[in-house]
Amino acid sequence: SRAEGYGLPLVEAMSHGTPVIASDIPIFREVGDDAVSYVHPDSPAEFAEAVRTLEDPALWKARSRRSVERAADFSWDESARRLVAVAEEAVALRNRPRGRR
Repeated sequence: SRAEGYGLPLVEAMSHGTPVIASDIPIFREVGDDAVSYVHPDSPAEFAEAVRTLEDPALWKARSRRSVERAADFSWDESARRLVAVAEEAVALRNRPRGRR
């Protein structure tokens, strides 16, 4: 992907212990952090090399473990809490008298 909006596919894969190889775009860096292998989106050679490195069972296991750890940093409940807080703040700002915004 070149334009993924939220990185949800990465979190889903990581939550199952799947080592992830992703396009080197900002949202994937933000979501995947050090648990993901990044490749240029236009480089089949980089992608193939990243896949080949996972043939090493020890590396696969380490990446799998780190993927699960990273995915645990994300929670639907926490995301919902943050969304509600932002919505409440927006409503409060909208309801302020005009001169106080």
